[in-house]
Amino acid sequence: MQNPVMEAIYGRRSVRRYQSRRVEKEKIQLVLDAAFHAPSARNLQPWHFTVIEDPALIAELEEGVRRVENSPQMRVFHGAPAVIMVSGHGENHWNQIDCGLATENLLLAAHSLGLGTCMVGFVMRYLNQPEASGTLEKLRLPEGFSPLYAVAIGYPDEEPAARPREKKETWL
Repeated sequence: MQNPVMEAIYGRRSVRRYQSRRVEKEKIQLVLDAAFHAPSARNLQPWHFTVIEDPALIAELEEGVRRVENSPQMRVFHGAPAVIMVSGHGENHWNQIDCGLATENLLLAAHSLGLGTCMVGFVMRYLNQPEASGTLEKLRLPEGFSPLYAVAIGYPDEEPAARPREKKETWL
């Protein structure tokens, strides 16, 4: 395939094993810039991205998820050295769709830079609990924003194979 966009789409995988090496700030900024270029309803851009590189805060999020899921051995962020929390503005009823579009740009940009990613939705089961209020404060989200999901990001320590895809389509 000679098309770099199609190569990124077909080549990207969810990575669940990462090298411990830190991701350069410039690369994280590039993937965030790609996210900021996503389309959004009425161009409202209802997203906010929180980059978490602090190992203690990542561990706090993981421990909270393990408690809520009652799964002490669960690998939440799979050893990724950074996590990007994706939040949407609560007054925008399209924020989940718009943030999903922005996140797909982020995932594809990360792949194109040699980085691996894995979306982590069940982190919300912890962050929606009253016991997570201290953790939420540490995320320093702007007024009106709520976290939707997280993205583990780092240098992959595996090359997962493609999983089968179901083609559910109708042509009329």
